Amino acid sequence: MGMRSGRVNMATVVQDSNLYLIPASIEPPPADWPGLFGVALIEGNLLVVQVVRLCPDWDSWWSKDFLSRRDIRSVIHGLPHGLRPRYSHEHSEADLIPLACRDPDATHVLFNPCQFVCRLMVTATTTTARSYMLPSDEVRRLDELTRLASKAPYWHTNVEEMWKKIAVKAPIQPLTRWCKHCETHGLKTVNDIIPLSPYSPPMKLPEPPMPLMPTAAADTNTR
Repeated sequence: MGMRSGRVNMATVVQDSNLYLIPASIEPPPADWPGLFGVALIEGNLLVVQVVRLCPDWDSWWSKDFLSRRDIRSVIHGLPHGLRPRYSHEHSEADLIPLACRDPDATHVLFNPCQFVCRLMVTATTTTARSYMLPSDEVRRLDELTRLASKAPYWHTNVEEMWKKIAVKAPIQPLTRWCKHCETHGLKTVNDIIPLSPYSPPMKLPEPPMPLMPTAAADTNTR
């Protein structure tokens, strides 16, 4: 963690060695910390989430210093965000916008550590309004992740054939609907996020007054 000079007040500095590390706890957070942001692969969609709670299941893991990336029992609570680019040029820095949900009873998107892709470095633009921005280098990295995901046949072009072969009609990497550790109710499906278009530009939100649109990692050939 560190500070940035200029128009932003603080930043989460993510070193290369920590890009894929999920901490065992984020409570209590440091006073100058904007939060833990990352990318989750859920039902074939790459979502930017702000991690707000970690509910570990230590019975399945040997260390209490961090969570296993293979963990399917611990639950991560996140708030989904979309990106609104600040400028028109490619890889522009972008504001992070919380996304609304259709389900009034669900405040969090719940998923397992095995669905966590990597952490993102964000900057908080103010100390009071809790407004966050993704720097241009992180936007570039996110775009590259989306490009790679869009070409992954397992998630997209061949998913229907895979379902036929294995006779499973369920979403790949589904959401966790209920946290058994803290009894929080989560989203039933990624489509509960308002609105979701699998053909929108990668992880980007259009300029207002158009509706906010998160990004699905859709196959570029289907656009």
